[in-house]
Amino acid sequence: IGVALITRGYQVAEASYVSVFEYAFLLSAGFWGYMLFGEMLDLTAIIGVSFIVLSGTIILFRAR
Repeated sequence: IGVALITRGYQVAEASYVSVFEYAFLLSAGFWGYMLFGEMLDLTAIIGVSFIVLSGTIILFRAR
């Protein structure tokens, strides 16, 4: 269902705007991995997520 909805989002909105919400999937995956399975992010994963969030933020503000 999620993939279908994000695909529909790309059809009806600007890709630069929708892509920011796609980055939220990474954050929610980390959150649910911790809540359901007790998985912890290591330093490399935290740095990677930080870069992804930063690039998504830059893309969002450049599109405006």
